[in-house]
Amino acid sequence: MVATTYADMDMDGTGEDDTNGTKDVPATVALPGAGTHQLPDMAMPVDEQVPLVEAAIRDITAQYNAARDALDKRYHDLVGPYLVRAHEIKSYTFLRDANDRPYKSFERYAKVVHGIELSTAKRIIKRIPVLDALRTYAKEQPDDLTVKQIEVLYPVLKNHGTDAVVKVWDEACAAGDTSPVKLAAFRAELGYGSGQTTIEGAVGPATKQLDKVRRTWDPDDFDAAADANPETAEWVHKNLGAALERRRKRLKKADAE
Repeated sequence: MVATTYADMDMDGTGEDDTNGTKDVPATVALPGAGTHQLPDMAMPVDEQVPLVEAAIRDITAQYNAARDALDKRYHDLVGPYLVRAHEIKSYTFLRDANDRPYKSFERYAKVVHGIELSTAKRIIKRIPVLDALRTYAKEQPDDLTVKQIEVLYPVLKNHGTDAVVKVWDEACAAGDTSPVKLAAFRAELGYGSGQTTIEGAVGPATKQLDKVRRTWDPDDFDAAADANPETAEWVHKNLGAALERRRKRLKKADAE
């Protein structure tokens, strides 16, 4: 049998420091126990190799995912405050793209300038302010929040303020259940929005398609789509316009309360 050690893997497989000089995060991430697996000799019967190979792949992948999740969390903790500040001060408007034009959106700036995907950027800039509010004022401070919890709590913080999001969290903690579903129920009960959650991964197909359009389409694509199918384009324009108007009214009403 030929021994192969998988411990101390770097995250992209290049063997180089992936951390851009960040001293708090090691250049390599050890996978405890991964080195206990050995690659079977090809002379072994195939039916004996299969369980050994599958067990190694399963165990090493599970350990890699755990290490990746820990590194992601650390990255979010480190970069989060700066990304939130960049969003607040609209730093992208001071930078120019390859065509010497200012960036028109935070999302495109994050992707092009820093290589941060839209979903990651949105998750980070929502997570930091919600965690800050709860860790500062809540009776029970969370160590962290899941993506689904943040998707429920962030609109409360954005539309109703710190006191409101803390109240929702405290009520859920007092009930012994801070699941996204329970948080959404308390959010509705306290008058801070719908009891339905708008969670990434649990949204309707139209929302997913809009997110995809925003990530992948250029302005010219809209012209081509309108030319190719004007009736559908008019229908989308009419219904989205009406939805945006209803949203504006809801936000205006919430601000007045």
